[in-house]
Amino acid sequence: MLNCNEGLVYNPTTKSCARPDEVPGCEDFYGSRSPPPKAQRKPAREPIEPEEYEEPPTPKPRRRILYRWFSTYLELSLVLFLENGKNGTVLCCQMAFAEFKCPNKSGYYADPEQCDLYYECRNGVPKEKLCKDGLVFNDQNPLYERCDFPFVVNCGKRQYLQTPQPSTNCPRRNGLFANPNSCTAFWQCRDGIASKMNCQLGLAFNPKMGTCQWKDRVPDCGQGTTESQE
Repeated sequence: MLNCNEGLVYNPTTKSCARPDEVPGCEDFYGSRSPPPKAQRKPAREPIEPEEYEEPPTPKPRRRILYRWFSTYLELSLVLFLENGKNGTVLCCQMAFAEFKCPNKSGYYADPEQCDLYYECRNGVPKEKLCKDGLVFNDQNPLYERCDFPFVVNCGKRQYLQTPQPSTNCPRRNGLFANPNSCTAFWQCRDGIASKMNCQLGLAFNPKMGTCQWKDRVPDCGQGTTESQE
């Protein structure tokens, strides 16, 4: 049995999890509680040609990244003074490394290059933050601090990710990953601990979409794998 994420309910019409106010008969699911902020969602119906997610590459060593980790507020400068007492010549060279600039005084903003790196801005001062390994920053609304699965977020030009922290059956500490022994099963990893999950009969796990779909829609399903749901 599969459970929807916290705050979502199962919609038997679309056969997917959705917000209670989008499912007939579940509008009063929250009762007196305040519902979570409503994020922009793609249409509940399955797209004809879904855009498949491809994991960004692990970042290569970059000088800007190495300097940036020392401190968000640190400006590295190298000043060289050369004085000539005879003619009064002064040679001054300065090197400075620019830091992230907050677009507004307050909010949460994505790093322009790394998809799981973001900044919390307060009074125009940025504080560098990092999503858990396997998650990326969702930059749809700067009012909310939200890290999500990579197949939910469009990273665009933010092509880098932190170095993976793999464990048994988990390529990264968090996420949904294919089971190499069966395309009808997958691993749900949370903080490096893997739980084996099975798709419903007739469905197969599509790692690029992060969900179970009809087998004919999942590339290479059943080819060279053992169809087992142990």
